[in-house]
Amino acid sequence: METGKQVNLTFHGVDFTDVHMNSYKPMHLAKEGEVKLSIQPKVQYDKENKANFFIIIDTILSTDEHFKLELRAIGTFSMSKDIDENMKNSFVNTNAPAILFPYIRAFVNTLSSNLGQNVTGPILLPPQFFVGKLEELQVVTEDSNSNS
Repeated sequence: METGKQVNLTFHGVDFTDVHMNSYKPMHLAKEGEVKLSIQPKVQYDKENKANFFIIIDTILSTDEHFKLELRAIGTFSMSKDIDENMKNSFVNTNAPAILFPYIRAFVNTLSSNLGQNVTGPILLPPQFFVGKLEELQVVTEDSNSNS
């Protein structure tokens, strides 16, 4: 069976632009608590070419008395220009975040594993499914700032 190349959506990579970690108590002194997870995906289109876009996922993991980890991952994507609007919406709101999220899972797992047992121990995020329209971030340019 021959597989064809998927040319409608291209993933160019991920950058982790912001990572903040605070540990308040060693694990063995902290009370066992539920790890709270917040995942906020957003989209930002390239102002020059709407076929190019970025998925920005802000993730926060925390427990009440133990630790807080905040990170921002930015995935860079492009779409072919000849696809219909429904397909574009599906790529942006569902497929692209689903492609990006495993990189966040791997990053969190590797980071938490390397912090040591007294800090967090390994954390494996549960799989996520993305539904609904993502919030769109507007591109801020120097021109729009100078008009204020």
